[in-house]
Amino acid sequence: MGVRRQKRSGRPGAVAATPALGLLVAVALLGACAAPSGSTAAFSGRKVAIPAIAHGGGTGLRVDGSLVDALACDACADAGGSPLDPARFFYGLLPLAATDALVVGPTPDAASVRSHLGSMFASGWFGGLYLRANLSSIGAASGAGAGAPDPVRDLVLVAVGDATYGSLDGFATQVSRTARWGSPAEVRSASAALSRLLAAVHGYNRGYLEVAIANPPPGAPAPPALDCDGPFDCRVDSLPLASLDALAGTLDRLSTPPDQRWAALAGSLGSIGESAVAGGRSVWEGLLGGADFDADAYAAIIELSYGFLEVTQAALLGVAEGAVGDVATGRRGLLAAAALIVWAGSYFMGLAADAPTDVLPALDCAG
Repeated sequence: MGVRRQKRSGRPGAVAATPALGLLVAVALLGACAAPSGSTAAFSGRKVAIPAIAHGGGTGLRVDGSLVDALACDACADAGGSPLDPARFFYGLLPLAATDALVVGPTPDAASVRSHLGSMFASGWFGGLYLRANLSSIGAASGAGAGAPDPVRDLVLVAVGDATYGSLDGFATQVSRTARWGSPAEVRSASAALSRLLAAVHGYNRGYLEVAIANPPPGAPAPPALDCDGPFDCRVDSLPLASLDALAGTLDRLSTPPDQRWAALAGSLGSIGESAVAGGRSVWEGLLGGADFDADAYAAIIELSYGFLEVTQAALLGVAEGAVGDVATGRRGLLAAAALIVWAGSYFMGLAADAPTDVLPALDCAG
């Protein structure tokens, strides 16, 4: 595998933190079963404080506060004493670090996989709350929990949240097991199916970002134009992802297929991804047409949105290799796909939750 060429621009330029919600949730709910009960306890470490989450206790993922805190210590050290935006860490650096650990780090054992998927879940859950707090068109202006108490509504929201968590946990468990112990045929089959799903997610999010970039809120500087080097080749220098460097050869094979197998896969994924762009645009034009982003958060949301696209690309490239026959790379790609869908699904949960949007994780590099 080669080293990826240098990106032309050092500024963020594309695609979205908010995942293809309906598609991902529908896929996850196909495997829904009895919902895990209990909540993830609040955690306070050397650098981070993570509020309690009203979901937890599954077998496929676990929010590991100690792991998050260790990564925060590294991120603070890398910042060299400069302030580090908590949003940038929890919704950008943390999920990218988890992805790299699953794709290019030492082969993770089952406990490590659970913990990294837990990091993705926490990032998505709080990221959904963060976006809702800064996007008035989906209810942030009135505040979480606004309006008269409604016990029936509250019970329904809890039931839906638990069912979604249960399905995410079940999906993470199933895909992780296939990645670690599945036969070569099972890995190839799962990789082929997920590669097509991820191509759709990628296209949806490109469409979303095109709308978001075209509608900056009053007072926010205009973001750069969407700038990708290819259909599945969008990156930002401020959020490096080693997994994409390691999979640069896969990107080359999709761009210039060396044989008929790669040509067929590249054609299928390219068609699916391109078709999904219009869907992303149409869904988000209704939400963002009024420039509803909070101006102070807009630049961070656009930059961190690139992180979601980068993780999608890493997972897509990994499972593309698995679909064509590289089972070892496909196993890592399946772990990345599980991480991506847990991240996306928990983002949906945070967006939809009747939870306070001002109770978010904290980061203190001076601590």
